[in-house]
Amino acid sequence: MMPLDAHLKASFTGDAQQILWDTDAAAIDTIEKMTTLLRNRYSGSRQSDKYQMELRLRRRRNRESLLSLPQDISRLLTLAHPMLQHDARETIASTLSLMRTSL
Repeated sequence: MMPLDAHLKASFTGDAQQILWDTDAAAIDTIEKMTTLLRNRYSGSRQSDKYQMELRLRRRRNRESLLSLPQDISRLLTLAHPMLQHDARETIASTLSLMRTSL
């Protein structure tokens, strides 16, 4: 691994850092290999699936404001369904927020 590769690998945090830590050194000995590994893990449908699951499980937390729940649901909806039109996303987010608010 070149010094630049080592510096790049050391700069990751959180899940990305853990993935690199758990991966065989030969599988990530170049920037291209690291990029491919991380792109396969964090791009496309896998990320969409992750946000869809978060959206399904999202409920109002204790002491969470009534304004923050719809904002977070809208954010998750955007990430889970990036091709959905804005108007449809806002309508769905409002409906989900009402359904998931427990008073």
